[in-house]
Amino acid sequence: MKSLVWLLALTVTACASSPQTSSQADTKPAQADTEPGPECQTLDILNGTCLVRAAYKVTEADYAGAEAMLDEICEPFFTKAVCSDAIERMLSPSDVLFNPSRALTYLDRDCRGFGRLLDACLRAAGIQTNGVTSSYSLEYDAPLDWQGWGLLPDPAKAVGSFARACDLGDDEACRQVALEYASGRHVRRDPERAYEIYRQLCFEGSSYACDEAYKLRVFE
Repeated sequence: MKSLVWLLALTVTACASSPQTSSQADTKPAQADTEPGPECQTLDILNGTCLVRAAYKVTEADYAGAEAMLDEICEPFFTKAVCSDAIERMLSPSDVLFNPSRALTYLDRDCRGFGRLLDACLRAAGIQTNGVTSSYSLEYDAPLDWQGWGLLPDPAKAVGSFARACDLGDDEACRQVALEYASGRHVRRDPERAYEIYRQLCFEGSSYACDEAYKLRVFE
């Protein structure tokens, strides 16, 4: 009788300490993936719908949402014509999307990055040289970039953009860089560097550059 009781107790203990089956242990449901998807679908970006929606988000004071859409529109993956339309609106003082600082960020990226674009360098240089007129009305409650203040000229940075355009073969940009280094107006004066640029332009047939190179070599 005692043996039977002991055997029964041993059996109960073994059952109580046995691991749960997979069906019991895995009762907690898997968490859903909460990573947000893109704000715009590819077709919406290409047909301009996403740009319209970005403007609407600004009117609703959803500036973060508008920026996310503009980032997608100006992804290097897409055609530059799509981003160019967005940049034009960001540079227009009367447009709800007026944000020249953000437009310059996209242009500078395309000027510096892989597959550098000459047009982006020249447009960036133009903005940095002349600045952008402020908006007709200021939105003081908006983040600074969206308040509509415009951009002041930054000639020193413009020289860098012109230099990158010169590297991409734009002769007018090269002349501008040479002039800046020869005069020292907005960058440290470097007549030797100016001479080398003028000399290269002279070899390519510019009589003006030949004259300037001669002056630098003779009078410096």
